[in-house]
Amino acid sequence: MAVILDETDCLKADALEFSRRLVYDPGRSGLVLIGLPRLAYAIQNLKNDRRQLESRIGIYLPLSGLTKKDAAKIAESLRGGVDKDIIAAIYKMAKTDARQFVKIIERHQDVMAGNKLETVSADVVETAAAHIIKRWS
Repeated sequence: MAVILDETDCLKADALEFSRRLVYDPGRSGLVLIGLPRLAYAIQNLKNDRRQLESRIGIYLPLSGLTKKDAAKIAESLRGGVDKDIIAAIYKMAKTDARQFVKIIERHQDVMAGNKLETVSADVVETAAAHIIKRWS
């Protein structure tokens, strides 16, 4: 069994240590900590009495963002048969952000349903993306 904790970069050192003791020691379970890059920094900079958490990390996997290959797989799983050019346009708008990518796909489906369209077009995708808060960088 594995316990997955998201947004653990927001946890204080005591909460991280508690999760380690609760899950890893008595439960004999795996613990997956998901967070922004500052999570690794926080774990590496804990006081010496908190080093047990760092010593138990078996895999550290920094993710750099959504790849084009993964974007195509996500698009296919959410809405099969999407044209590769449309996927590329959504990917470009999402700027390697998986959440943005999924949101645009979901919103374009809403736009299509609301306008009773059967075919996805660049205009539909642009309309859907215009209603999502996006990163500026």
